Amino acid sequence: GRSIRPCCHFEDFYQLVSDVMPSVHSGMEIKRALARHSEEEVIVKIRWKKISFHARKEENTWRASTEIMLNLPPCRSIVRVHEVLETLDAYFVVMEKAGGQDLYDHMLSEGPLTSEEVQDVLKQLLTAVAELHSHGY
Repeated sequence: GRSIRPCCHFEDFYQLVSDVMPSVHSGMEIKRALARHSEEEVIVKIRWKKISFHARKEENTWRASTEIMLNLPPCRSIVRVHEVLETLDAYFVVMEKAGGQDLYDHMLSEGPLTSEEVQDVLKQLLTAVAELHSHGY
């Protein structure tokens, strides 16, 4: 299976473009980026090691769950993790850019969801869980 890949300089592979939204986790940033080899727009979650993890066990647990995400079969309701790169200071989780507006952005601009929108979000979440379960996760 695929695993977290060490690299010296993340910027050799991707050009960070702009912030996507604030992260709820300290030590994490969420950015738009362009793949240098294809110009594909991707989303990158950056986890700064010194701030994100308080103990080696916590980091190892995160690494294990991240490698599970790297190796999930394609599911139409779950964003695909392309790769995870590791430098001395950070992890860079590179994901496909999903279509449509981010739920966070939608709620900031439009306010609370209607009951129909909540039903749609829950249906998408439950579909994703069902897909994972069908693959033994």
